[in-house]
Amino acid sequence: MNPLPTFPRQSTVSPTDYRHLVEATLTATVQHRSEKLPLVETSGKVLAQDLRALRSVPHFANSQMDGYALTALGAAREDRTFIVGADVPAGSDAQDLPIRDDIAYPIMTGAPLPAGYDAVVPVERSRILTGEQDAAGFAQRGGQIDLPRADFGDFVRRVGEDIKAGELLAAAGSPITPALIGALASQGIGSLRVRSSPKVVLITGGDEITLDTEAAPETGKILDANGPMLCALAGADGAETQRVAIGDSVEQLVGVLTRLVLTWCPDFMITSGGISHGKYEVVRLALTAMMGTKDARVQAERTWFGHVSQQPGGPQGLSLLRATSQEQDGGAHLVPVISLPGNPVSTLVSYVELVRPALAQLTGRVAPQPRHGVLALAEGEALEAPDGKTQYRRARLERVFESDGTVRTLLTPDPLTGSHLLHRAATAQVLVQLDPGITYRRGDVAFYLPL
Repeated sequence: MNPLPTFPRQSTVSPTDYRHLVEATLTATVQHRSEKLPLVETSGKVLAQDLRALRSVPHFANSQMDGYALTALGAAREDRTFIVGADVPAGSDAQDLPIRDDIAYPIMTGAPLPAGYDAVVPVERSRILTGEQDAAGFAQRGGQIDLPRADFGDFVRRVGEDIKAGELLAAAGSPITPALIGALASQGIGSLRVRSSPKVVLITGGDEITLDTEAAPETGKILDANGPMLCALAGADGAETQRVAIGDSVEQLVGVLTRLVLTWCPDFMITSGGISHGKYEVVRLALTAMMGTKDARVQAERTWFGHVSQQPGGPQGLSLLRATSQEQDGGAHLVPVISLPGNPVSTLVSYVELVRPALAQLTGRVAPQPRHGVLALAEGEALEAPDGKTQYRRARLERVFESDGTVRTLLTPDPLTGSHLLHRAATAQVLVQLDPGITYRRGDVAFYLPL
């Protein structure tokens, strides 16, 4: 595993530096596990082993079309009149048929090519000379037909045309797509060893949060939006999640963290809220308190709480919990805790911009990369990020097809920037990145990230 990165000593870091710190911390602490699953349950997973073809595909030469099978000499001979032989349907053996240059066998798509036959002429190119025509356009057995010349191998699927036995089917780390599942099924592979999903604990709450969704919240209380949102985000990104609601009790949170680390053994944790400088910042207080618990089985080895120079999502925290095993070897393992700000949009932006790339590294998935778009602003309108900060604006995306065939990606930022406006985030498709010190006007190019 990679060495642990050094946590910052300064209280403010750039978004890029902090994103790299989160990625490096998870890479250094999370061990890749694998599990064997039935093939049909592996879609969206990542392959944990190299796979080689057990057999060539196709493993027998077969017809690409409904048509007539010809020998190589028959396909090229001057006389284009042929006697219609026995039907060769899909699933038949077709290896004991007479081999004659003047016999054409009606062959169906996917049927094995008769031994000694090397080309297929599509039935629609045939002309019946004698005999009745069936509903599919073929002449009856014993009839005569006229066929155009064909080249060797025309409309024939050759052995190993897709893949040959022993060739690499898929390398470890490959995403398992429906098409790959089909290719593996064609090899008779019924189960796969895949990367196990990272186990992630999601902690949200506070005394102001109520979990009673049946009744309207009392004054001073709000429903938990961040917990379900984080579950949906992390689950969609390939994590196995466990959601925990907490209040403002430091002792309770220390107990929750200790119990979860020892019993569920998560790869890392995500908290939302409770990390600023107020009197009741339970996450920051609990993790800081765990720094001094020398005899505890779970203690905080290091913590950092500060600001990332971005808006929203400025307050951030990163901690490492060390869990000591009760086994004789006294082994220990580290569990990172990524602490996000509690305002819903700040939580969303922080996850998309900071957590998703790190989680993608663990799962082997490809995280969405920043792309370019054109700002659709009103004439004379200008946008600027706050001094010294990168700003992420909710925006709607529209693709416009121009008359010259090009496509323009238009970005319309939300004029409101409040980090509590979650419904407005739900109607956006992307986050537009505004870099500090730049004035953006209509038609300027800006980076954006998919939400």
